[in-house]
Amino acid sequence: MEVINQNGDIVSSLFLNPNIWQVPLLRPIISLAYRSYFSNQHQNTHKTKNKSEVKKTTKKWRRQKGTGMARQGPRSNPHFVGGGVAHGPRGEKKSPLVTNKKVKKKALQSLLSEKIRRKEIIIIEKIILENYKTKEAEKILINLLNKKVSSLVILGKEEENKKELSQAFRNLPYAKITESQNINVFQVLTPHYLIFTQNA
Repeated sequence: MEVINQNGDIVSSLFLNPNIWQVPLLRPIISLAYRSYFSNQHQNTHKTKNKSEVKKTTKKWRRQKGTGMARQGPRSNPHFVGGGVAHGPRGEKKSPLVTNKKVKKKALQSLLSEKIRRKEIIIIEKIILENYKTKEAEKILINLLNKKVSSLVILGKEEENKKELSQAFRNLPYAKITESQNINVFQVLTPHYLIFTQNA
């Protein structure tokens, strides 16, 4: 794989392990890993009040007989405006969707391999900004990709100026930034391009 600098010039090459970067596209396990990650991000704190929790009068709304209309109970019943909600969410934590670690790993390898087959992975030697401003970060992305397109910048664990780089990239709506040890299927699947530093 070619390694380029910030101007797009090739500076070296990098050997990639075929056991990671030449895995066939495995759609079922990618779907499983994606759904389990996405589902487990939900806090499940949504809750509605049922008819016993709504503060309304418990007096019978009108007499049982003699009105010519249907019999009615208290105004807290679900079919009245302002009444309780029938069968609504109860704010109870659901059991998480658990995915095997080996399956997650295989799904990530499969996605990375597909990205490299589509030539949607760029390896940059290092990212150095003069003042670590968002405008400079945007200029680098446009130099590399020739357009504003969704991308994920992946830094190494021991990357220099990691904090400043994160602050420079975080205000770009079409770009995300993360660290190599935190990467997951959800992050890889969403953007169009992945930009790795050589350290990552």
